[in-house]
Amino acid sequence: MRVRWMVSLLAVPVAAAAQPRPNSVVDTTVAKSAAARSMLRAIPVLQRAIDAVTSRGNAAIDALRSLSSLSTDRTMVVTKHGQGLHPGAPSVVHAVLLTRIDRKASRIFRLRDLEIDGGQIWGSGTIITPSAGYDLHFGNRTYGTGSAGEFANQRVALLRGEVPTLLLSAWNRPETLRSLGTERMHGRPSDVISFADADGSLVTLYMDHETHLPLRSEVLADNPTRGDQAVSTDYSDYRPVQGFRLPFKTIQDGPGPERWEAVLTKVELNTAIADSLFVPPSVLTLNPGAAPTFKKLSDGVYGMSEGAVIEFRDFVVVFEAYGSSRASEGKLANIRRTFPGKPIRYVVSSHYHDDHLGGVRPFGAEGVTFLTTRDAEPRIREVLASRHEMRADTFSVRANIPAIEIIERSRVIEDGTQRLELYQIGPTAHVDQMLVGYLPKEKILIEGDLLDIGEGSPNAGGEDTEQLAAKLRELHLDVERIIPIHGMPGTLRDLQKALDMHRARASCPRELVQRLYCEWNSR
Repeated sequence: MRVRWMVSLLAVPVAAAAQPRPNSVVDTTVAKSAAARSMLRAIPVLQRAIDAVTSRGNAAIDALRSLSSLSTDRTMVVTKHGQGLHPGAPSVVHAVLLTRIDRKASRIFRLRDLEIDGGQIWGSGTIITPSAGYDLHFGNRTYGTGSAGEFANQRVALLRGEVPTLLLSAWNRPETLRSLGTERMHGRPSDVISFADADGSLVTLYMDHETHLPLRSEVLADNPTRGDQAVSTDYSDYRPVQGFRLPFKTIQDGPGPERWEAVLTKVELNTAIADSLFVPPSVLTLNPGAAPTFKKLSDGVYGMSEGAVIEFRDFVVVFEAYGSSRASEGKLANIRRTFPGKPIRYVVSSHYHDDHLGGVRPFGAEGVTFLTTRDAEPRIREVLASRHEMRADTFSVRANIPAIEIIERSRVIEDGTQRLELYQIGPTAHVDQMLVGYLPKEKILIEGDLLDIGEGSPNAGGEDTEQLAAKLRELHLDVERIIPIHGMPGTLRDLQKALDMHRARASCPRELVQRLYCEWNSR
């Protein structure tokens, strides 16, 4: 009898696996779990989507798993409503995106190049291998590096960028799958499921109820200026490619008030990818490392991550609430430690672009007065009014209506111990209205976007950089050091180098991507 009991017990998993519902005699927990029931409803939806993309029937998941490589080229039109020359005139630029996923060797290469208002280089790339990762900065011809672990979340996010690897990511995390019922998407009934990806992102997938093809993916996020946001990517124009069906058109709304419209121009599956792509290009050099987040530059003058702090007798002034609420809360903590008992009286916002206003909310909660341009004033009020329930910040619980003062031409803040001069130097090729700060005693210029000094090396300038240099001459400002909002403090020599590189680029190809590999930095 004992032998018969053991044989029947060993047979249970096989019998249970063949049943569409959990066997309540064997499993006493799944049937009682709302999460498990939702998972069991979601799995068939995902299975049908994988089958629709691979057209392999019972072998669909094997087709995904056996995909050794995926190479795509895309052209893009990028519309940024918070980044144009002035509000109401969005920045519309063209871009190229190249992605190479070598699944067999566990390597990823991605390069994005786009135009930017003002004429500066805006090309960046990422390389991730099993042993290391690299961030490529073509604007200043440098790259940074770190361990593979430090790039783990980037790897996960990049894999979500292609439909086959997105579906495979969902399949590999079945315990996180959930059914969210049905919704209409683009006028079509859709089955909706979600899963938690390995980087912690909650991803929602909308599958066409008839074709079972993915129509949309969605990630919830807290955006600094827009607030609670569902960043979505829509897929359309599916076409057959080597036994797969892939979307040739994608439209991403977000992050923030951005829209990325991409068209697939080239795709290759299961082909060899050159090893040379997975090492930094020879035109780039290793950067010296990140700047300290809070550094004393002179008595009462500190450079901080994306900005500066100036001490006066009874108060301090902050130049730029850049980034996000979380970044600003960290800056506030540093300021309180460095200047105990001194309130922040003013925050200078150089211009209306979204990244430069993303951190205004915590400063607004402190009751500061904002000094800014006329076109940035309504945008600051919009950012303060945005809803942040997913990640509440200090302004969410301590909202104020701050004073906002407009600087039309210039403004001086002075108390006998310090003097800060503010100038509106627009219009520029980057934005119509732009504030810069000047400390005459220290001969320090504070500026945003017209000159970037990433990781201690200046980016190649643009038309807007030429305009900055001309404005310094016109105003007769004696500048020795420069605090850029983007990058590390530098000198007038960095400005000249940025101008030299800008002029050297005139003989390089104008095509996106090709221009990145031109050796204009050595001319």
